Amino acid sequence: MKKSVLIIITTLFVMNTFAQTGPGGVGSNDGSSALKMWFRTDNGVVGTTNVSAWSNSAGVAAHNLTSSGTGRPSLNSGGANGYDFLNFDGNDFFGITGALTVANFVTDQASTFIVNKRGASSSSWVYATHPHQIQRFSCHVAWNNSKVYYDIGSCCASTARLQTGALSNLNNYSIWSYDALNSSGKQLYRDGALLQNRANTLTYSSHASHTFRIGEAYKGQITEVIIFNQKINTAQRYVIENYLSGKYNIPLTANNIYTQDDVANGDFDHDIAGIGRVDASNIHNNAQGTGMVRVLNPTNLGDDEFLMWGHDNGVAEATNIIDVPLGVIARFDRVWRVSEVNLSGASVSVGDIDMQWDLSGLNAVTPSDLRLLIDTDDDGLFADETPIAGAVSLGGNIYGFIKVPGGALGISDNRRFTLATVDKIQTPLPVELISFEANANENRVDLEWITASEINNDFFTIERSSDAINWEDVSKINGAGNSNQTISYYDVDYNPIVGTSYYRLKQTDFNGEYKYSNIVPVKFIKGTSENQLINIFPNPANSGSIVELKFENITEDEILVVLRDIKGREFYSKIHIDIVDGKLIGIPIDDNVPKGIYLITATSENQIYSQKLIVK
Repeated sequence: MKKSVLIIITTLFVMNTFAQTGPGGVGSNDGSSALKMWFRTDNGVVGTTNVSAWSNSAGVAAHNLTSSGTGRPSLNSGGANGYDFLNFDGNDFFGITGALTVANFVTDQASTFIVNKRGASSSSWVYATHPHQIQRFSCHVAWNNSKVYYDIGSCCASTARLQTGALSNLNNYSIWSYDALNSSGKQLYRDGALLQNRANTLTYSSHASHTFRIGEAYKGQITEVIIFNQKINTAQRYVIENYLSGKYNIPLTANNIYTQDDVANGDFDHDIAGIGRVDASNIHNNAQGTGMVRVLNPTNLGDDEFLMWGHDNGVAEATNIIDVPLGVIARFDRVWRVSEVNLSGASVSVGDIDMQWDLSGLNAVTPSDLRLLIDTDDDGLFADETPIAGAVSLGGNIYGFIKVPGGALGISDNRRFTLATVDKIQTPLPVELISFEANANENRVDLEWITASEINNDFFTIERSSDAINWEDVSKINGAGNSNQTISYYDVDYNPIVGTSYYRLKQTDFNGEYKYSNIVPVKFIKGTSENQLINIFPNPANSGSIVELKFENITEDEILVVLRDIKGREFYSKIHIDIVDGKLIGIPIDDNVPKGIYLITATSENQIYSQKLIVK
């Protein structure tokens, strides 16, 4: 066990009244800040093949968008680093119903960001946002062949236009950033690099009747549009560009601060936010963004120093009961990782920080049960760490750790961190379902599931479907009520659907609230056992070891072996032809396979074999 870290609360936790819940933690999502428009494909999109509306994530309801034009854009899933994108064909666009709320834009300055890419067939003028709609700042990026134009002011006047030379890779996603301030000019950036800096030559004019549109005459894809009605400072622009870069996997060509989104570092791509300082006039020292973690009050934030964080999209519930230190019952499956660097990528220290956690929706929380876990030796494990206590309630389901240390004992560059509990009854951070499996046997389907803990759990219902749409009850099993122990459950469907069917688990609380597990497909052929068990040695296995598979009555020479975790993420997949006497030797459990419960599935032409594997 490592040297203990003791947090002693000697001062009051400082609460800023302005919550930094905008993109990357810049601005607020309640309309109270300079952030006035924020359109994201992961929030507020209504419809899929025909999107009818797009809500403003900045919290200004008057700026919600509805679809117009001769058609509607389509929402396509997962094409932008796993995030959805809107596809425009040149005949559809979004617009504000009625006139723009001009009071929000009585200013001669602005900062805007657009993430998009040109359609493959686009060689003439295309508009990401229409230039005629807002007179006070730029909201328009267009291109003609390989040149990019960014227009501001009254009706795209050439005196206000920023125009680049020929640019390449316009059919790839780009981050277009634009700053405008009449007294100091206009700057256009692509992927963090300055393309053009132009002194202001046009005074903005007020046109109260103008509306706002996104996608007019546009052929291509858009994932995010961000508009501030003032010029944000340079540190804030760096943070937002890194948030967009990590989220959509767009490499920055300048000011690449956050590197934990890289594959080699584990793809911590989600809810990225950060604080930083360029100089005394360009500071951002309070950020939360779209996630639950807020960092503020750094004690030693110097010039050219930044601290940014993001997570791996694990479940934000305490489902991990294996990789925990002594005295801790369970921790979040979700893990965060930090970049604490300067613009050159060298590690720095911003000092101690205050860290707040928004635990809304996670049932009752007793602050003294919370523990902050930091992977101080950067080995990817928390079981060998000393938990940090001392959380305080700040109201509104917000809990804070005061003066979390930096340096060797705390938050610093490349470190991982997460949240844990020492009492699953008082502070469940709901740990419920570890796994749910359905396996076909000779004349039945075996159903198994494991819970790490249960809070007010009345009963489980097994549901079955032939199409994963219409469901019927198979059986009902009583729950344990309240438990902080691992419990295994087993049930059988003796009358399964012949062919492919689907199973899911419904868990219902005493108050009638319920939620579902993942959906598990099963192929049942009467009189056969589709999912045969494999003998695995060793089991449990250590990360980095080699395991052997032993099959019973196997006749095939070729088999596909896949290793997945309980959330279905694939860690290994390979076709093997080296089966000798029913044995397959040499399945690697790589060092990047974390501790946990896994399922090894081996599929041949006529059979499916499966077995659980524990990695410790």
